[in-house]
Amino acid sequence: MTIQDTGLDPSFLADLALKHILSLRAFTLSDISERLKRPTSVVDAVLEILQRDNLIEVRGASDYARYSYRFAINGLGQSRAPELLDMCRYVGPAPGSCRTITSSGTCAKRSV
Repeated sequence: MTIQDTGLDPSFLADLALKHILSLRAFTLSDISERLKRPTSVVDAVLEILQRDNLIEVRGASDYARYSYRFAINGLGQSRAPELLDMCRYVGPAPGSCRTITSSGTCAKRSV
């Protein structure tokens, strides 16, 4: 799954992730994936955006795989996150977590 598959704007996901990261300070890919309720493939792309914008940095890793990286918010990220919280206080899962959305915009029940 990609960011485009979520139907959400990449900058929205990056902003939401940064607000979560502010309270964590240090984190892994799976930490953010759990908080956003999105697959690691999506969250990895979001973290790449935050790295590119110099809001987070890699602090270490237990292996060469990106999934083992330990990230941390940096000074620029610590300045930006409170600004985002002033604009919108929501810090929770990324919206649209239902697998099936009906044409009316509501979540459809999955059949078993």
